[in-house]
Amino acid sequence: MTEFLINTGVFENLSKIINKYAIGKRVVIIRGMHSYPKAVIDPILQKYDCQSVDYIDGFSSNPKIKEIEEGLERVKELNPDVFIGVGGGSIMDITKILCYFSKLECSADQRAKIIQGNDLDLPYSKKPVLILIPTTAGSGAEATAFSVVYFGDHKFSFLHPRLIADYSIADYKLIKDAPQNVLASSAMDAIAQSIESFWALGGTDTSRCLALEGIGLMWKSTIIAVKDRSPNALADIVLGSNYIGRAINISKTTGNHALSYKITTDHGIPHGHCVGMLLPKFFELHQRIGKTDPDRAKVVIAAQKQIATHLGFDEFKDFQTGYDNMLNDLNLKSFNDLNKLFNFNGADIAASVNIHRLGNHPVELNFNDLQSIF
Repeated sequence: MTEFLINTGVFENLSKIINKYAIGKRVVIIRGMHSYPKAVIDPILQKYDCQSVDYIDGFSSNPKIKEIEEGLERVKELNPDVFIGVGGGSIMDITKILCYFSKLECSADQRAKIIQGNDLDLPYSKKPVLILIPTTAGSGAEATAFSVVYFGDHKFSFLHPRLIADYSIADYKLIKDAPQNVLASSAMDAIAQSIESFWALGGTDTSRCLALEGIGLMWKSTIIAVKDRSPNALADIVLGSNYIGRAINISKTTGNHALSYKITTDHGIPHGHCVGMLLPKFFELHQRIGKTDPDRAKVVIAAQKQIATHLGFDEFKDFQTGYDNMLNDLNLKSFNDLNKLFNFNGADIAASVNIHRLGNHPVELNFNDLQSIF
């Protein structure tokens, strides 16, 4: 189980962990190309007598299996005792995967099968210590037991309890200098995930409580955090996104995320922006279904109303307007704007959806339902 250290200081918390686990040991840092806070992290590592400290970077924003294999070759050479992942959601995912496979003796073909959902009975040594330090507030990947990997254009969510980190250090000081578009996109990822988690069939009382707590913080503070970089607002979205990550770890995502992946792959729209701009189309889809088949949409319509009420709206349509305004205030293009720009192929995108992910959606959806979004 992860120990979450939220907004309580990177230097203090990482120092304690390094002092406990890394003196005389080999440390590897998986980092983002532009998001690594060298001035914060490196002095901590220099303070202690680690046997070695090495860095691995150069990964893309949507991790490919080839990159994972290349990273793993380097990991096998270094044989680290401690993994530290520092960066955005993709770096969190990559670090979890590299740590998991670092002590697992298997071939590339076997790794591919494992990532794609096959449970192979292989001997496993004790996992190295895994520390995750996000430099964005949105994906919640520091709190989950799954990682995204792309095989060509096909996306897989690798789920395994051994992907869970030992420690997660999330602090608002690490996101205060993030580019506005990155912070905005990440925040919309968290907001979309909170709504999907709340209505997901896989949700529990615990995940729904975490989702509501998270969206309350994100809704209140995202615009102030992104535009003004208020420390209190930044701290709110760091905590909110962590709650939402913990919620999604229980409930998993739904149709909105499932539909988004091909759009991101084909058109290069950042993941958070993509799920954020796509979600209102699901609100509209649920309402259309509710008019013709109220029983079919009953659960999700009730969930949408609960979310709106929790955020202080009397009517769900008022929440929808507020959601659209948030996208606009964050300078993130809407679905209609992007559709005009890219002319989305609705049939191809709908056909790409993983049917298993749709099974978690609160409304039974088919190809025609998804295509109607476009």
